[in-house]
Amino acid sequence: MVMKRTILVLRNQYIKQGDGFVLIYSITSKESFEVLQQIYEDIYQVRKKEYNEHIPIIIVCNKNDLEDDRQVTKEEGINYADSTNCPFIECNTKTREDINRIFEVLTIDVLEHKDL
Repeated sequence: MVMKRTILVLRNQYIKQGDGFVLIYSITSKESFEVLQQIYEDIYQVRKKEYNEHIPIIIVCNKNDLEDDRQVTKEEGINYADSTNCPFIECNTKTREDINRIFEVLTIDVLEHKDL
């Protein structure tokens, strides 16, 4: 129980201090997609922001090479990203497909919305 509390405190500290967030789920895990949605909610709650206030977040779908094991459709990912006004990228960490693009998109978003 102490470990869970410590992890939660650390996570919330990272959320408070983070300039941007990469939220990743696996196409082979509906559960990871659901957890991602909860993390999105948690970011706004910890930051005490309204959903119409922008926080640089990108929604990333991983393991796009495992199409036969897909549990989350690309449309579900796109629709969720659209509903949260976040960019969406499908990638593959194994082949490094679109990995650089994730950080390029997030970095541009962070720099465009950074309070100076």
